[in-house]
Amino acid sequence: EQLLRSGRFGEGIDAVREVLTSVGMRFPETPLGALLTLLWNMIVVRLRGRGWVARDSSQLSQEELRRIDVCWSVSATLVIADPIRAMAFQKQHVLRALAAGEPYRVCLALATEIVASGRRGPRHRRATDALYDATTKLAARIDNPHARAFVLFTTGMARFLDGRTRSAREVLDEAIARLRDGCTGVAWELATSEVFYTWCLWRLGSLRDMVARVSLLMQESAERGDLGLGINVRVGLSNAAWLVVDDPDRALAELTVAVTRLGGHVAPLVAYYEVMARVNVELYRGQSVDAYQLLTEREPIFRRSRIFQVLNVRAEFRHLHARAAIARAERLSDPEPLRRFTLRTALELERTRLPWAMASAELLRAAVHAQRGEHATATRRLRAAHAAFEAESMRGYAAACQWLLAELDDGADGAEAKGAAERYLREQQVKNPPRFIALLAPGFAGAASAR
Repeated sequence: EQLLRSGRFGEGIDAVREVLTSVGMRFPETPLGALLTLLWNMIVVRLRGRGWVARDSSQLSQEELRRIDVCWSVSATLVIADPIRAMAFQKQHVLRALAAGEPYRVCLALATEIVASGRRGPRHRRATDALYDATTKLAARIDNPHARAFVLFTTGMARFLDGRTRSAREVLDEAIARLRDGCTGVAWELATSEVFYTWCLWRLGSLRDMVARVSLLMQESAERGDLGLGINVRVGLSNAAWLVVDDPDRALAELTVAVTRLGGHVAPLVAYYEVMARVNVELYRGQSVDAYQLLTEREPIFRRSRIFQVLNVRAEFRHLHARAAIARAERLSDPEPLRRFTLRTALELERTRLPWAMASAELLRAAVHAQRGEHATATRRLRAAHAAFEAESMRGYAAACQWLLAELDDGADGAEAKGAAERYLREQQVKNPPRFIALLAPGFAGAASAR
């Protein structure tokens, strides 16, 4: 666990193999083998159902309890290094825990099922919420502080992944409080909750709070020697905290620290979040060519790693790719291929039914129409995007839409709207609003003057 959580993935996976062998289990050695194992376990869980008969741990053999705990440990810590194998062990953990019936282990297993359901997106919210209700009742019945906190932790992650960002923030806030005040030995759960919480702050446009939170987590990771937290807070959406304060050099420097600490074995999800952070820096700097090229090169690698099976990850990547494409289109003599790519990607985002992705699709379409000089359509799309972002409390993106609408309207109303957007961004410690807006909503440069 500690090797994997600290980013030492090569050594950690070697240790996983040894531990599994010691309890009569095996590690799927090929990606195909891991996928087939996952699919088989998913089928068995579905056919079996989630029923169980309560038993005290004294009624169970130590060997079976140990196998359950090994599956739990491997699935919880391998997810960053190898998500498919982690999901395979997560399903095996569920099957073994339900068969054994020891209530605490059942509660943990069902809590991991909440995340597994959330990964599939908004279309599965009813199932996700049903799991949450059942597991919350079980945690209350066994009255275990870690079980209660862990259910909140997994529910917060699930709601972030299925697009309920406001709810995710509230649940994670409670999870963090319970983990800090009522549990011990939960550094991983706490660090992961904190990172997801900063992602919620980013998506909701609570940028001042995000900057403060990232600073605090950096300090905590240094004081505790928590390498995993130190890496995770430097990559992905958290890295954008340094872009908020107009310090792209620091963002890249911290990213370099994270990659250096990882050594030679960079896990698929960590590699994805490293690319996400790097592309955001390039877009902030106006280097759209480098951003688009990096994403185009890495997409086949990420696709083979199967991280795109998580709907939110796939949508984030497509959104990032489209932003890089529409930014690059501004610099080409023949921009139409990239504009068409952006429109196709917008349709993909819309089909996810993730609220943030659907709003982002409208913003991307607005950029394409603005570049084509179709200002009435661009304005209509921007207004639709603004309304969608406001409905989801995504105030940073809403402010960007407001600013861009003002750019297309050079009258008094436009000036007032732009002033309101700038005041909000300044309140959120955004040091360079024009560059920050170009990061969130690229592709509009020159649209106002072209009008």
